[in-house]
Amino acid sequence: MNWRQLAAIYFTHQFLIALASYLANIFFSNQFAPHQISAILIQGLNQWDAGWYTRIAQHGYDGQAAAFFPLYPLLIHLLYRLGLPATVAGILISNLSLAGILYLFFRLAALDYDRRTAVKGTWYLGLFPTSFFLSAVYTESLYLLLALLTFFFLRRRRWAAAGACGLLAAATRNVGVFLALPALWEYRQATGGKISKELFFVAAIPLGLLFFMAYLKVKLGNPLAFWTAQHFWERDFAWPWESLAQAARHLWERRSFSNTLGDRFFTSLAVVLFLLSLGKER
Repeated sequence: MNWRQLAAIYFTHQFLIALASYLANIFFSNQFAPHQISAILIQGLNQWDAGWYTRIAQHGYDGQAAAFFPLYPLLIHLLYRLGLPATVAGILISNLSLAGILYLFFRLAALDYDRRTAVKGTWYLGLFPTSFFLSAVYTESLYLLLALLTFFFLRRRRWAAAGACGLLAAATRNVGVFLALPALWEYRQATGGKISKELFFVAAIPLGLLFFMAYLKVKLGNPLAFWTAQHFWERDFAWPWESLAQAARHLWERRSFSNTLGDRFFTSLAVVLFLLSLGKER
């Protein structure tokens, strides 16, 4: 993929996000006047949990904020200290990460598929409806960039770089710690399971979580504060079938009908498409 193709995907994504934000303000919220374009666009990317990341960046952690992992708000904090507004800093980090995501995704796809398929896949990534999270003040963009970097370096057998990126991913989102599993698999495939110093780098990925736990122990006195904070959002551990059963009850009782139906429809659609894709030729 040349830079023109990459730029086309990136700016098409940005145009659609900006258009959606502008139209949502005009037709629904009316929070800003139509000529306040920059305020509309910034506000469109500063929704929901975004406020938590900017709050942590400016004021640090408390018990409730511990649910949010530290690398993204730390980067916002550094730019905030340099004079950027926290929201603008978050948008900048997310959108720079997005540019890296598109490039790395294409490079990884091109390792296993022909060029045309890799380009199409990159377009799908950039234009997928929920890809707006990759531009918002959310961790998704930074995490996906680090995850792709981890896999990119694993495929090139650069274990130290892969381990460093995986460690940073584990400090960005809680699921990042699980990158250790494919990393160990790739290491075993490449070395036959031979123990060497390079294994240390791959095994270091969970340190991203452990460093955060150490910080929480010092700051809040509880290394598991990221876990216990989940009760603020009424979240707890459940098996997948429990969530599906609860959704079925809500549908039967017509509680949150439209939201539940939409969530279950798209979840089911994703599962069906995944099953259909199994065994397909490249």
